[in-house]
Amino acid sequence: MRVYHCNSSSYAVVDPLIQLNSTSESLPPPSPRPSSHNSATDDSLINNTHSDDVFINSAGPGKFPLEDELEMLVQPRPSPVPSQRSDNGLESTAETAESNTESALADSAAADDIILKTDVSAWLLLKGPNKDGPDVRGGHPEALIVLATKATKDFAYQEAFLATYRTWVSPSGLVARLVRRARHFRTRHHELRSTLSLLTRVVADLTTVDLDGPLMQEIMDFVYWLVETEELHIAKALRQILVDKQRQLHQMSPAHTRRVAHNTGALSALLARRAARADTYIAAPAHRTGVESDTSRAQSISFVLTHAQGWTFLPSSNARASNRAWEGYGYAAMGGTVCLRRDTLLDFKSSELAEQMTLLDAALFTRITTAEVLSWPRDQSEESSPNLTRFTEHFNKMSYWARSRILEQDEARERERYATKFLKVMKVLRKMNNFNSYLALISALDSPPVSRLGWTRAIYDALLDHCKIIDSSSSFRAYRQALADTQPPCIPYIGLVLQDLTFVHAGNPDLLPDGSINFTKRLQQYQIMENMKSRQYKFPKNERIIAMFNGFDDVLSEEAMWQISETIKPRGGKAKATPAPAAAAAPAPSPAPQTAV
Repeated sequence: MRVYHCNSSSYAVVDPLIQLNSTSESLPPPSPRPSSHNSATDDSLINNTHSDDVFINSAGPGKFPLEDELEMLVQPRPSPVPSQRSDNGLESTAETAESNTESALADSAAADDIILKTDVSAWLLLKGPNKDGPDVRGGHPEALIVLATKATKDFAYQEAFLATYRTWVSPSGLVARLVRRARHFRTRHHELRSTLSLLTRVVADLTTVDLDGPLMQEIMDFVYWLVETEELHIAKALRQILVDKQRQLHQMSPAHTRRVAHNTGALSALLARRAARADTYIAAPAHRTGVESDTSRAQSISFVLTHAQGWTFLPSSNARASNRAWEGYGYAAMGGTVCLRRDTLLDFKSSELAEQMTLLDAALFTRITTAEVLSWPRDQSEESSPNLTRFTEHFNKMSYWARSRILEQDEARERERYATKFLKVMKVLRKMNNFNSYLALISALDSPPVSRLGWTRAIYDALLDHCKIIDSSSSFRAYRQALADTQPPCIPYIGLVLQDLTFVHAGNPDLLPDGSINFTKRLQQYQIMENMKSRQYKFPKNERIIAMFNGFDDVLSEEAMWQISETIKPRGGKAKATPAPAAAAAPAPSPAPQTAV
């Protein structure tokens, strides 16, 4: 995978300058009781999930109890009758003595186990008096975990912990420690509740990659333990989280993927057959004999493919009412024949285009997890950051798509119309706080094959004004200030986020000189990732525009772009003037479709 670099001359994705080697870094000291689970993906768990029955069926082992079963499992047992109490007095005394012995042994083990402590200040490195920086500079891994369970007032610490704990402990290891702490403090209500609160948030943030077989089983066993201890609210919450996670695993299974591909292929074949049937109407004369009217002919093809793949039907109709009906569906009437015309960028309003670009961006952006972003500076692995990879590829494809639409126009006037259209879309994107698509379009217009063609003064000045936001001087101060002034929802430029995280990772050690975790570094990472939080955009989906985008896959290669650019304007020369059309008598042209603003 590659990282963007923002500058005024090129926006191509290049390899980062800083190469990291995580194997050379020292690891944090082991905890007294390391977890026995690992975080590798269990393929059998994914591949063997074929139906929703496994989510809620409690008939077999390892399944989740239903809500009514949860209530039934914790019905209080009836107290023994007086005679039973007296007869079993000696037995009860023996059981009590055995319980006290076990409790004493547990207390002795807890004396050396940091995760079972209530006061961990001796294992934390705190900020000194009159010192700047975070209150907690570092500490023992398990002491940081215990502090996170107690962070009821300092929410910043707990949020930073949840965002960065993977840099020193695996998700399965953290869950195992929290489960052990919860079981230990079963009779201490306050400690138990604070531990369960943190555990619930950890489980909710687990990815489908984290949930391997052993971790899933451990959480399910803990749910049953919660039922026995009458913590029904937390038990139900954890159970529902696991049900949702397992549904996600089911949707990612190969069987489900094959079904989706089969349905998509069948739909494409159906649309192709319907489009072929529409060809018979395209070749038909304008006035047909018989009883079939224009209105009935329009109705007969209304079921055919309408907006898929960006194609629009332009039906023939002499009836004014029929024309209005077709135009209401986004069609235009052309004289005499029925024809097909592909939608273009100029057929839609700039605000509509910006909304659909933002919806596509938001759908990909919200899938990116903090685990993916944090692992990128260290691993730079596309496999461990699949959603991040898709989002960065989407940025590049949109940029190349915009360049291709401009360069494929034969006339200078048409190229100027497309460039002006993109500038209007960029203006709307900026108001929507969608910096991802905004900078993708800036990179397209400012790319060498496009910018060298020469533009009118209005286009040049407008582009120059937009480029000021990505001025790299003072560490992109203009962009950072613009981002700080925005209100959610917002989609930031992910390239700068990754660059900042890379600098923090390379410039700060994971461990402090005494071997404890450097939590100041984790807090800096958290503050960078805070800019990635965004609420959902609420725009209606426009299928015609989405189909016209076609996934931004219709692009020219870099070599083809340069060939076209040099054909229009040879190196060292001026742009070739487009010859004016010859003045000749010709029939009046059909009215061109109206261009959206």
